[in-house]
Amino acid sequence: MWGALRGVVAVRGERWADEIAARRREAWTPWPRDSARVHAAAIEKVADLTRDRVLRDRFATELECWAARRWENYRPLAMLAQRRDADLSLRNR
Repeated sequence: MWGALRGVVAVRGERWADEIAARRREAWTPWPRDSARVHAAAIEKVADLTRDRVLRDRFATELECWAARRWENYRPLAMLAQRRDADLSLRNR
């Protein structure tokens, strides 16, 4: 079961990071690792895949890894946006 659903978990993790990036307007921050709140949210995102608690926890951990990887892709874009915003604020003084 792990191998068959690992791709599903990866896509859900990437999509989760994309959804958060689309909503955020503040400065880029690292993905929150080892957060009970984030892990609980990850468990909710994979709860429909299995009733086995151990496997669900493993899926949630994997989902968090994929979300964190995807999140790192947004770092350069966020840094460019921060520079642009700083430039604009200097021009508007």
